[in-house]
Amino acid sequence: MMLERIARTLILVHAVFGGLALLLGAIALVARKGRTLHKRAGKGFYFTMLAVAATALVVSILPNHESPFLFSIGVFSSYFVISGFRSIRFRLKEFNLAMDRWLAY
Repeated sequence: MMLERIARTLILVHAVFGGLALLLGAIALVARKGRTLHKRAGKGFYFTMLAVAATALVVSILPNHESPFLFSIGVFSSYFVISGFRSIRFRLKEFNLAMDRWLAY
């Protein structure tokens, strides 16, 4: 019963952050690149998508909610969001690829 309450709460959090990620992603897409609105919306999208992926991973392994599909979507979403954010760092003259290698593995 307690795990079911936790699952329901996580699903609600997942849905709220997912909706917020859609909104912030849309704002980042239409805002002028490089401007403050674009950067803030992009960072907000990054963090909300990480929350969406994290809640998907947790819910997908809870009893009575096991879902290999949801788990794989959580893993791929995490990977794509983190690698996209990391690609921004490639604009720097010196960057460390250690984290990128770790993500690839």
